[in-house]
Formats: sequence, C-alpha cells, structure tokens
Amino acid sequence: MAIYYAGGLKRLNWMIKFFKFLQKKNIRVFVITNNPVACCNWKSVPGIGPNSRHHFFNIISKIIPNIMEKDILCGYESKCFKPHTFLNNKYLKDIYEKL
Repeated sequence: MAIYYAGGLKRLNWMIKFFKFLQKKNIRVFVITNNPVACCNWKSVPGIGPNSRHHFFNIISKIIPNIMEKDILCGYESKCFKPHTFLNNKYLKDIYEKL
C-alpha cells in the first residue's frame, strides 16, 4: 500500500530518503490529505471503518519516520479545502501567523 500511496516504488524510495533527511534536521512533518480513509470522523464517510485512519497512519509511518498520527490532517473533513484544514491546526496556524 505504501508503494501505491507514494505513486510507485521509485517515488516511495525517494520519499523515504527525503523524510529521513528532514528527521535528521529535526523538522516536523505534517500530511494534509483529502483521502477519506484518513478522516477522524469515520462515521461521516460511507464504507470507512473505525480503524481506517489507524491503518492509513501505519502505512504513512513506513514512508515518514516518527510522524505522529495527530500530524495527519484530513482535508476531506473540510470539504477538501486544504487551506481550511491547515488553519484548523493550532500549531500550523500559529506558525503561519508569525510569518
């Protein structure tokens, strides 16, 4: 599944290398996705079960070492409008306002 999410094996290997580099530099990584499988409110999405988000996290954590589940933000919950999803996260909003 990680190969599928990444868009192929070559891209997956590049992404793993890239995110390990960011980790070594102590850069916190967030994922903003419109994939409904990543929803926190799984009951609002037909066909999504209570463990869907956790399974999504398990796959993403193979690509991005040390990512925290709370740092996976789901745009699907804001009608796929990622700027709203970004600003709904207090940490990211605070950083953005300091810029």
